[in-house]
Amino acid sequence: MVSSWLRELDEVLRGHKADPRLLASGTAHVPIEPLVGASILLGMTYGVCMGLYAVVTRTPPSGMQMIACAIKVPALFFLTLVVTFPSLYVFSALLGVRLNPKDTLRLILVPITVNLAVLASLGTITAF
Repeated sequence: MVSSWLRELDEVLRGHKADPRLLASGTAHVPIEPLVGASILLGMTYGVCMGLYAVVTRTPPSGMQMIACAIKVPALFFLTLVVTFPSLYVFSALLGVRLNPKDTLRLILVPITVNLAVLASLGTITAF
């Protein structure tokens, strides 16, 4: 399961999911479940790196802060998606984009996944 998430993440990062021919034929080639799973995993990874500061610098170490950060980072991204998705869909429909809500969600998940991959890749710097 995680290997399929990583495979999809690699294809997204390499730009294979943004091929104009594929986008013209629809967005069914962008799977929702692996992108959501990879995004949660990446967000939790960055959250752990962010919360590590509380473990290293506080006496006694605050492991709960690390757990809270691991939950807060993916929650921030997905709650923002929940709040903004209706307006994003309505505005795209008003502009003449012919995507149904599920296809719109697929396209919005790609930049969220990329953003979280960048954050997770910088996690070691944050932890340092």
